[in-house]
Amino acid sequence: MPRSPEPEGRAIGGVFPAITPGEPVSDSLWQHWTEGAAQVLTFANARSAFAHVIDSLAPRRVWLPVWLCADMAEAVHAPMLYGLDETLTPDIQALEKALQPGDLLLGVNYFGRPNAALRQLAAARPDVTFVQDMAQATDTVAPPWGQFQIYSPRKLLGVADGGILIDLEGPLPLPGQRPAATAALRRAGLMRARDPQDLNNAAWFAAFQSAEACMTVTDHAMSHRTRQILQSTPVTVLTAPRRANYARLHAHLPDLAFWPDPSPDWTPLGFPIRVPDAKALGAALAKQRIFAPRHWLHLVTDTPPEPERTLQRQLLTLPCDQRYGPEDMDRIARAVRAALA
Repeated sequence: MPRSPEPEGRAIGGVFPAITPGEPVSDSLWQHWTEGAAQVLTFANARSAFAHVIDSLAPRRVWLPVWLCADMAEAVHAPMLYGLDETLTPDIQALEKALQPGDLLLGVNYFGRPNAALRQLAAARPDVTFVQDMAQATDTVAPPWGQFQIYSPRKLLGVADGGILIDLEGPLPLPGQRPAATAALRRAGLMRARDPQDLNNAAWFAAFQSAEACMTVTDHAMSHRTRQILQSTPVTVLTAPRRANYARLHAHLPDLAFWPDPSPDWTPLGFPIRVPDAKALGAALAKQRIFAPRHWLHLVTDTPPEPERTLQRQLLTLPCDQRYGPEDMDRIARAVRAALA
């Protein structure tokens, strides 16, 4: 018989509570991401950073993976799309033949994991510009393979905005920007921070959805507050607990794990699992106040091919970020097993 659901505990996953900036530290996220850059430019969000690269370089064609959040496609007019296999690895041989000199390709470090195939492709095609989408990455423990890297810190901790463009060769022209506008974007994080017992998750999640709906390619700058938070947050605050939590979930759920890495040295966004019906499992977990997102509900095309269409139905990302510890991971694993029983 299926186990009865556990009593409700605190909410796991969902909106990050807003962080108060502190004093700068030497081992900060900001330092980790920007060290060695020829130029660092900041934007309201990642898609605006990507749009600036495209506008500045005017590439012949822009290539995007089919498995990509539709938001990033806002930066591109009529992109070329390339497919991936069931491990989210591109067909390097096919891509190398299709790419032409002067093209630009966006590659993604999915769930924070380094992408060896795209590193191989970038080394083989110096006549192509490569942009690393690092929105889901904190630390891939691998040298960069693209001329540009784009980080999105609001995916990783409690900041309201931010698209950080790391230019390794430089320099791109400076963007003309208006001051940051984050009042609406900060609301959800502030509501979560003021609700330590997670009693009003419906309200702060609605505020988060409203803020996300307002995100677009914009000429607003990244807020000074976000920079202060990144400069005062040690990178290990994120990396150590995320790796430990991922390893604990992998020990509990090895048969469901999307990646084979039982104890990664890279820093995960979450713990992706592959199940027959991600939507149904996500709904069952939400009843236990465990909020596991699906990456992604909306792709760059409404008619994705296989295997992307199947992955869209089957991938669910369990939270394993720095807010949580071993007991939380055990609770998630029990809830998953109960829901699938």
